[in-house]
Formats: sequence, C-alpha cells, structure tokens
Amino acid sequence: MKKIILTMLVLLVSLINLPALYSDGDHVHTWTLLVYADASDNLQDAIIKNIRDLAASWSHPCVEIRIQVSLQAGYAWRYIVVNNQLREQEFVQLDSNQAENLINFTNWGFKNSIAAHHGLILSGHGYGILDPSYHELENDWFAESDQDLPCGICKDTLDQAAAQHYRATLLNRVTQNYLNNKEMVSTLHNIKSMLNKKLDLFCLDMCLGASLEHAYQVAPYVDILIGCQNCELKDGFDFFELGRSICSSGNTPANLARKICQAYHVYYEQHAERGIYTLAAIDCSYASSIKDSLDVIAHALVACIQQDSKLKTTIRDVRLNCINFCFVPMYTDLFMVCSEYEKILPILEKHSVDKNTLQTLKDELDNCKHKIHNAVIANVKGHSMGDAHGMSIYFPFNHIDSSYKITEFGSGKPQAWVGLLETVVR
Repeated sequence: MKKIILTMLVLLVSLINLPALYSDGDHVHTWTLLVYADASDNLQDAIIKNIRDLAASWSHPCVEIRIQVSLQAGYAWRYIVVNNQLREQEFVQLDSNQAENLINFTNWGFKNSIAAHHGLILSGHGYGILDPSYHELENDWFAESDQDLPCGICKDTLDQAAAQHYRATLLNRVTQNYLNNKEMVSTLHNIKSMLNKKLDLFCLDMCLGASLEHAYQVAPYVDILIGCQNCELKDGFDFFELGRSICSSGNTPANLARKICQAYHVYYEQHAERGIYTLAAIDCSYASSIKDSLDVIAHALVACIQQDSKLKTTIRDVRLNCINFCFVPMYTDLFMVCSEYEKILPILEKHSVDKNTLQTLKDELDNCKHKIHNAVIANVKGHSMGDAHGMSIYFPFNHIDSSYKITEFGSGKPQAWVGLLETVVR
C-alpha cells in the first residue's frame, strides 16, 4: 500500500507547481468545471495522463478547473488548473462511501462559484443504469445474469477478457463501493441547491452512460448529459482538447458539448482499432417526453399481444435485430428499437390488430424517433457502430435485473416499458 502511495506521489508531483496556491484576482469565470477521477482498478496511468493533458491545454483566466484524483490507497489530491499547471490545494482522506466523497468534492469545488456555466465530469469505471453487486470470489462487479442469450448474440461484442481493459458509476473494487442511482440523484440535487440552478454539463467519462434512463433521472438537475453507449478505452475523454475547447471564447454549453464529442471522435478514430466507440451529448429536457412516447409504444405493443398471443414472439424477437453494446448486451439503441418495430407493423396488421392501436403505435414510433433526433445534439461513433444513434435503453433478453425496477425510470408512473419487458422477456 505504501508503495502505491509513493509511486502515485512521484507521478503527481512531477505534474504540479507546489509553492503557490490558486488566486483568480478579479476575473469573472465563464466556466467552473469539476473533474472527479477515481483511479482505481487499472486506471491510474490513464487518469494521470488525462489530468496532465488537461493542465497542458491552453488555459484562460476566465475558466476555473478543479480536479480530485482518488487513489486505491484511500486518499485523494485536489488541484486547480492555472497557467498550464496543476496547483495542489488539498490532500484528503476518502470515506469508504463514493457518494460522500463526491458530495464533499463538489461542495469544495463549487463553493462560492459565480461562473456563468458549470460542469461536472465523473471519470472511472461504469456499468450503465444497473446497480451491480460485488462478488468477493471473482473480485469483480456483476449485474444479475441475462442467461442463455440467443446463439451468436455476442459475436460483435467484447468478451469478458477484453472488458478488463476497458472502462452503476465509479465502481471501486478496493472499497467495494460505487455511486448508485439514488446517490447520483441526491448528489446532483445537492449541487443544484448550492448553485441555485441546473448543471450545464454532466459528463460520464466511463462505460455505458448515454442512456435514456440516465438522462431521465438527471434531467431535473442537468441540462446536457454527455456519455457513451458502449465501452470506453481506458483513455476516456480527450482531456487536452476538452481543455482547449472550454477556453474558447463564446462557448455555450451546447457548443462545448459538440466540441467534446468531436474531439473524442478524432482521438478514437486513431486509437480504437476496431472502430468500436460512441459518444453523445443529450439535451435532458427531452427525456421525460421521450419516456412518455416509449410508454405509449409499450402499452400499444402489450395491447397487440393481448389481442393475439401469437404476436408475443414477433414483438420479443425484434430485440434480436438491434445492436448490442460491449460485454453487456442488455443495452441497445432506442432509435433502432423504434425503427425495428416500424418494420413489423405490416405483420401486426395481418394479425388483425385493432386499427386504433396500430395507428397509435405507428404515430408514436415516429414521434419517439423525432424526439430522440432532437434530444441528441451531438453523436459520434466508429465505423463498427453504425446503428448507434446516441441514446440507449435497457432491453434484456431473458431476465430483468431487480435494480432496474427501483431506478427513477423503472419505478416511475406509468411503468409501461417495464410492463412490456415483463411481458416479452423470457
């Protein structure tokens, strides 16, 4: 443990200018950006590279960037980026609870901030909208198994071995803790109360962050969510270009979000050999309306099955034609789900489904796709991810994870999407 601390200290001290503390004088900040980086489980080198890149990018007196780097040893360093350097501010001992650590950091980072815009980046390991459990024997995190997947369903996904080299939120195998969905919401609520406004940008620099479920639960507290639909390389975001972009003049939150996505695209084109990458910026104000459309669609599909039980197989098997993301194929692309359901409308008509139900389904599928198109203000993807449109949805094959039903999305009223899953999932 002492060796880990010493090694990380040597690496970090080489990046910073220790003597002076940060002072912004009379500058009025246009942005205050916080970066919370959990460097556990093989991410140390990547996260050190990222904060070095962020510090080296062109700095601007009107931009304040504050960073916390957490290490496996249970300690964290806090920095402010100024004059292309990391200025150390504090050395803190971490709580075993990720939520407490994040709240403490954001209270410190946003305290007394009067910037026009505010952003928060969470950088670490992620598992999407599900809350996994820790298995001591395997020393790893697992969601409830979606067993007995259809033959060949994982042929284009990463296997478990590959997943160990890629990036619930902020999973930490040392503390056996993570930021669950309830804690994410309460943390964002705390930030909104402190700032007296929503966060302009909330970025999940980790696997599986660009879902409708995430956008829905953070929408009361966040304007724009940035995340990927599949798995990230250990590198995560391109922090050098992110730093340059946030310092550009006239950067609205939407423009900055687009620049972050474009920089990610340029970086991953060079480094993701198989073309397996995505990143999207989602306007969270559309999330509730998209959920409403999805609930109407789900209700109509259940009505189809109630009218003719033979349609259950047809409606269920639409999932087989939809894209899967990395080593957790319980997630797919929502826009593609709608497109695939549009393809079976003639089959439903042949089975004499009620015309009103059919028309409602047709109209709402088109409506949902239109809303997704408007919500996704930026979407980049590799050549192997052509069916990724920027917004994922949880759609398992055989088993509904119990944690899904207690998310803001899964437990909200109405629960038509969960009802459809319960009807068609084997």
